[in-house]
Amino acid sequence: MIIKSIVYYFVVCSLQYWSASHFKIFGVSLDLPFMAVFVSTSLFSPTHSMIFSFMLGFFSDFSSWGHFGLYCLSYVLISYFLNVLKNRTDLNSTFSRNLFLLLFLYFNFIFYSFFYFAIYKLWFFGWKDFFIAPFFNLIFFEIFYRISQRYLSEKKCL
Repeated sequence: MIIKSIVYYFVVCSLQYWSASHFKIFGVSLDLPFMAVFVSTSLFSPTHSMIFSFMLGFFSDFSSWGHFGLYCLSYVLISYFLNVLKNRTDLNSTFSRNLFLLLFLYFNFIFYSFFYFAIYKLWFFGWKDFFIAPFFNLIFFEIFYRISQRYLSEKKCL
């Protein structure tokens, strides 16, 4: 499982690099590392998913121009909260998974914006990022989740 998750990490990073430069709608691209945080939380153990989320945040920090370490912090916090919620809710159903994705996308957006506003007194994101990006990610999340689940699932023999 470790080798599969390392390969999965590099595939997600490569796809994010490609989609950020070639696949934009209204100037907004997919946030594949954020989607991979959800996939890792539902398919990996809590410790494995938090380490994987940290590494995805590390990649997001290197590929963005914002404050270094903030994506690491937000992805690990989201992974922690999802691991706590995984015991209390059903993250295997499509509706709850998509609902939590939408909620945590807005949480990540507001967390990053308030941090940026506290330092620079400027609002970080535009309104199209607030309204278009979460729903754009939500459209592609279920396809991404099914492909990731098929790749990462352990096939058990008799």
